[in-house]
Amino acid sequence: MTPETQQQHLHNILITVSKVTLSLADISMEQFKSSDKMKQLVYEDFQRIGVSADQLLMSPKGLEDIEAQIRLLSNLKGLAHNRDVDVDNEIIWNIVKNDLPTITNRIERSKNFEFSH
Repeated sequence: MTPETQQQHLHNILITVSKVTLSLADISMEQFKSSDKMKQLVYEDFQRIGVSADQLLMSPKGLEDIEAQIRLLSNLKGLAHNRDVDVDNEIIWNIVKNDLPTITNRIERSKNFEFSH
């Protein structure tokens, strides 16, 4: 995978994470739990994030400093596939509110990530 392709996948991940976090910024956990539509949108975004992360893991050369974060993001795809199973909504909420910002911050600070201007 070319460095440019890696950058595109990283940008896709960061854009999608931003979309998810912004969509939940002004609602409570109780509102999230009661909104099937909102949960569906989050699962769809988790799928997108996971697919991009999987693409990066197929050729992780040059991403060693963030490989662990990419692997964590890849696992989001599994949550999306298993959404029909009773997944605890508080887990999803905590991933969006706590884990994703930490992970994306690490990606943004990576020596291998280039901001586009």
